[in-house]
Amino acid sequence: ESIYSQFDIIKNEILPNIGFKNIFESEGLEADDVIASLCQTKNPDDEYIIVSRDGDLYQLLNKNISQWDYISKKMITERSFQEKYGIDPILWGHVKSIGGCKSDTVSGIRGCGEKTICKYLNNNLKKSSKAYQKIISDEGQNIIKRNKPLVVLPFENTPEFEIVEDELSFSALTK
Repeated sequence: ESIYSQFDIIKNEILPNIGFKNIFESEGLEADDVIASLCQTKNPDDEYIIVSRDGDLYQLLNKNISQWDYISKKMITERSFQEKYGIDPILWGHVKSIGGCKSDTVSGIRGCGEKTICKYLNNNLKKSSKAYQKIISDEGQNIIKRNKPLVVLPFENTPEFEIVEDELSFSALTK
C-alpha cells in the first residue's frame, strides 16, 4: 500500500473519527495557500501561530499572526520580521516576485537577493546599481509580472476555509 493511501486513511477516517474538524485541502493548491486563506477569514481579534519553516508564509505575519520555526525554536513576529528585513511582511510577496522562490521553483531576476530587494522596496537601492537597472528593465518587469500570481498568497481563486471548533474524543483516540 502506498504512503499516499495511508495519508488518505489518516485524513479521511482516523482524524475525523477522533473529532478533528479542521482538515483542509484543495486540489492544485499548496498548503501555504490554504493557510493564507485561513488567515484571511479568521476572527481579527484572535491570535494565531503558524507552525512552519516556509518563508513564503512571512507575508501573512501581522499583529495577530506569528510563525513558529520548529527547527530554530524561534517565533517570527511582525516586529522581528521588520527588524530583520526593514519592510512590512505584506511586502514579502513582492520580494519573492522579484527574487523568485527556490522552494517553489520560481526563478527570479538573477543577482537580486532578499537584502537587495528590500533596499529597492525601501527606495534605498542606488538607481545606478546593476540590480536596480535589472529590476526596472522590461525583462525584469516581465519576470515580476509572471511571478507575482505564483508567490503572493493566497493563489487566485483559493477557496475560503473556516476554522470550526474541534470535538475531540479521548475514547475515539484510544480506539
